[in-house]
Parts: sequence; structure tokens; C-alpha cells
Amino acid sequence: MPSTTVEIKAKDKTSRAFNSVNKAIGGLKTGVLAIGAAVTGATAAFGAWFNSMRDTADRIGKVSSAVAVGAETLQKWQFGAGQSGVATESLNKALLKFRGNIGKAAAGGKAQADAFKALGVNIKNLDGEVRGVDELLPEVASKFKILGDDVRSTQVAVDLFGGKGAELLNFLRLGKEGIEGLGKALEVQGGVVEEKGVRTTEQFNDRLDLLKQKFKNLFTPVIE
Repeated sequence: MPSTTVEIKAKDKTSRAFNSVNKAIGGLKTGVLAIGAAVTGATAAFGAWFNSMRDTADRIGKVSSAVAVGAETLQKWQFGAGQSGVATESLNKALLKFRGNIGKAAAGGKAQADAFKALGVNIKNLDGEVRGVDELLPEVASKFKILGDDVRSTQVAVDLFGGKGAELLNFLRLGKEGIEGLGKALEVQGGVVEEKGVRTTEQFNDRLDLLKQKFKNLFTPVIE
């Protein structure tokens, strides 16, 4: 009887030991799977972030070219607009409209010319050349800062910046100094992508789009 008791106790200990090992292995498997899932998730998140940043830089390049403003200046304006509650794309559209309205005012467009006149802003240099967006926006912003909550400001903003003009008022009322100050703060924090980097990303995206088109043309006959 004693030997049987010892044997049973030994089996119990062995069984408990194996159960502990199995639990440990099970926990290890779960841990490895969790790590694998975390790595996969992190990789996917980084890929999404990279694509987002690539598209953002590409958009900066396209808009800065369209409005004839440096990519670094545009980023600073976008940051200032964001701090004023204006979405980046709203600013982009407003700037595109602004450039078009500068041209209309120079060509004799009454509404646009009257809007600049109301602000006391001359759209031409002393030599008669039409000034660019990079020169005019800071000056226009300073005039809006002086206007403050004047009831005329909304209509003037719409005449100059189109439908997004009213949204832009908080940004414009920062004035030249306020806009430049926010831009400087962004630059100090290293938040401005250099012109070269923006243009390189833009070229990369353009070539990637071309490559996609080539692959599509190659695979279309196969699909058909």
C-alpha cells in the first residue's frame, strides 16, 4: 500500500509538472502571436503613415507650383491656417482662387479690383508688374487685421478668395506678423519639409503613377 501511495503521488506531481509546462508553452505561443500581430500592425501603420506623408508632400508641391509660392512658405501658411481653425485644403483652394482673382483685377475685373482698393492694396509694383501671391497675401492679411470685425471684411474676403474667403478671416486677421510668427515657430520645431525634399517626393509620385499606368496597360489584355 505505501508503494502505491508513493506511485500515485509521483504521478500527480508529474501531471502537475506537465500541466505547468503546457501552460507556459501556451503562454509563450500567445506572446509570440501577440508580438507578431504587434509587428504586423506597426508595419502597416508605418506604411500608412509613409503613404500619407508622401501624398501630403506631393500635394504641397502641386499647390505651391500652381500659386507660384515656395513650398516652404506654403507649409508655414498651412500651419498658420490650421492654428486658426482653417483646414489645409480650404486654404489651398482659397490661394488658388486668390491668384486667379489677382489676374482678374489686373485685367480690369471690377469686383476684384474694388476689393483690393477697399483694402488699400496696390496689386502692381512701381514698374507696373503684377505682384505675386507671396507678396500680396501678407499685405492683405495686415489690412484685414486692421479691419477687424468690420462688416465689409467678409464680402471683401469672398471677392478675393472665393467661397472659402469667409472661412479664412481668422487666419487673415493674424496679420503679416502673426502669420510669419507661426511659420517661424514651425520652422524652429523642424516641421518644414525643404523645397528639395518636396520636389523629390513630387517626382517620385509622378513616376509611380506612370508606372501604375504602364502595368495597367500590360495587364488589361490579360484580364480581357
